[in-house]
Amino acid sequence: MLGPQDVGFRVVVRRVVGVRDGRPIFTDILGQLLLFNDTELVVDGKNGQVSVPRKAIVAGKRIPPARVSGAPGDAASS
Repeated sequence: MLGPQDVGFRVVVRRVVGVRDGRPIFTDILGQLLLFNDTELVVDGKNGQVSVPRKAIVAGKRIPPARVSGAPGDAASS
């Protein structure tokens, strides 16, 4: 699970966004972790900054930096 030591790193956070037919609906947020405190996380993703209540988080972890487009081995550069 994520903690304050992960601020500044690229992360993925899985959260519950609702319930349908008695089952939770999940979504993932991918981006740089800007804030981690007792009540929320803030992630800067491709659609802007997203505040996530800690109680909605199911899982989270650091992930490697995004690949640079056009890098060797990138399908777009072939």
